[in-house]
Amino acid sequence: MRKRTLNFDSRQHMNRNTFEVFHYRDTNMQKVALHHHLFYEVYYFIDGIANYNIEGRIYKLNPYDILFISPSELHHPVVDSSVPYERMVLWINKAYINSLSVPGADLTLCFDAKFTGHNNLIRPTEEQQKLISKRFKQLTGESYGRNFGNEISASAIFAQFMVELNRMFIQADTIQLPRNTASEFIIKVLNYIDTHFADPNMTVENIAESFFVSKYYLSHQFNEMIGTSPYRYVVLKRMQKASLMLSVGQSPSEVYLACGYRDYSSFYRAFKAEYGLSPSEYSRQFSL
Repeated sequence: MRKRTLNFDSRQHMNRNTFEVFHYRDTNMQKVALHHHLFYEVYYFIDGIANYNIEGRIYKLNPYDILFISPSELHHPVVDSSVPYERMVLWINKAYINSLSVPGADLTLCFDAKFTGHNNLIRPTEEQQKLISKRFKQLTGESYGRNFGNEISASAIFAQFMVELNRMFIQADTIQLPRNTASEFIIKVLNYIDTHFADPNMTVENIAESFFVSKYYLSHQFNEMIGTSPYRYVVLKRMQKASLMLSVGQSPSEVYLACGYRDYSSFYRAFKAEYGLSPSEYSRQFSL
């Protein structure tokens, strides 16, 4: 089958209510900011030099590694743009994959952070690599094809692929992540932010005070590991929770109180700056 690659699309929303598949190969990849989205993502690294940051867990990628990324996780790749960067990506609508799951076979298991020994990465065997590559090529061919029954065929391949990926996930050995003093410190900071971001009194200063370090040291270490400032990370966590709440029908007046804002006008300005939509517009457009 002829390799079908696409120009990189920086959008972070789905245009379909089932799944979308992409094959990208970039020769001068621009920086991708830390972000989140409302759908599941399967990321298949093919070639290049890249690390992937997911909620402070840094994965140094080998060719043919698979990452499972859930809607609740902030993430971004850190790519060496001096060499070609190739990957295949599968975006999955939450309601769609839930509709395919049955008792005893939850197809979102591979994305579940509560799964014993969970991390986001599996390192497939050579045989599994061949199967994954085959399924991605089949999905791409059917998704972009114009033959009779393409959509039906793509849906069948997708369901089979998710069963296979979950079996690989369950059977995979846990990948041990390298740790150092700085990263252990930042992991504790991330956990602290996850627990306290809904507190409107949270500031970078009081985060630093909680860990008995200077604001400068915190910001420097945080930027080095996470790729953004502590302040920006707090904003992203608040926006992440707000978007998830709005997508399931909760009212903006409920949402801002749960996301660390003292008043609705401050929340409105922050949300509009992040998504280009008001909270009400976002709710109407992306309601699940």
